[in-house]
Amino acid sequence: MADTTVVKVGAFGHTVDIEVPDQVSAGRVRDQWSRCLADPGAGPTLRSVEYVADLDTDFAEYSVVSGVTLRFIQLCAGQLTMLHASGVADPETGAVIALVAESGTGKTTAAQRLCAAGFAYVTDETVAVRGDSRVLPFPKPLSVIIEGEEHKHQHGPDELGLLPVAEPPLLQLRRIVLLQRDGAPGAAPRVEQLPLLDGILALIPQLSYLTKMPEPLLTLTRHVQSCGGIHRLHYSEIEECADTLRALAADDPAEVAQVEHLSPPTDEPAPGAIGSVRRGAYADAVRIDEEILLLIEDLPIRCSGLGATVWDAAREPRTLEELVSICVELHGDHPDADALVHAAVEELCAHGVLAQA
Repeated sequence: MADTTVVKVGAFGHTVDIEVPDQVSAGRVRDQWSRCLADPGAGPTLRSVEYVADLDTDFAEYSVVSGVTLRFIQLCAGQLTMLHASGVADPETGAVIALVAESGTGKTTAAQRLCAAGFAYVTDETVAVRGDSRVLPFPKPLSVIIEGEEHKHQHGPDELGLLPVAEPPLLQLRRIVLLQRDGAPGAAPRVEQLPLLDGILALIPQLSYLTKMPEPLLTLTRHVQSCGGIHRLHYSEIEECADTLRALAADDPAEVAQVEHLSPPTDEPAPGAIGSVRRGAYADAVRIDEEILLLIEDLPIRCSGLGATVWDAAREPRTLEELVSICVELHGDHPDADALVHAAVEELCAHGVLAQA
């Protein structure tokens, strides 16, 4: 349309155009995206988002925020580790706490309330982390629920008075915290350190485009190790957690389990005897303690006990008899050794962990 106004917004090194049909709406969009506005003279972008004037204003603006966020996430696939998390930072040190949660379960409320308590606003949706653990800010509008109304309202961080990060933003990922609002009213917040593999498995569903990253599990575990593992915050009201989170970020990162990277083979698998099995194709794998975490396509699979032993042994084609012998050697004899190993092999084959050689 001839009267369309283009509002350019930038994040993560990319720019997205918002096409707005009138000046009044464009003014509201600029106010909401005040901390993400890009140079108006920047060239056209390959991907734009349309402000649909036929929609209710609240819904149109919500759709713009959702569309722009999705565009940025798509543009960064394979470049950044992206957590479904709000991000708050120490305004002096730039240490970032990523507060991870499913959609609609408290990320925006956490950002708004904690930034009113002295933290700086990084984002309420996507914490984007470089390979060196630097965090790139995304201070997008916040989608705030108004009691008794159907739609969320979009409010820019400036309108809400949220403390900005320092310029230039030198932000570093300090802690990864899973939000769990399960505390009784009045109960003190409680922080739980998760075992490394448990924490990673809880985090993976809240990541965008993990499998697009090079060495995805190794990249992820390095970030987690640098943060001292993954914590879960049990709480009733998030505004009561500011001091707890400050104390958590101030502590030195805890020692966590060692991780061994088990990269996929680059050569063709050797042929095996009839009936033998070998490892199936996988995107990445790590060993944590005595367990193995595999990424098969976009599905994480945890192998423990016999499963881990069988997968280790199946680096080269193995017959069932060989696998039983290896398991007995490592785990001890058992009257049902044959049946137990056969059952483990069948289950691993069913999930693509093993394949016929």
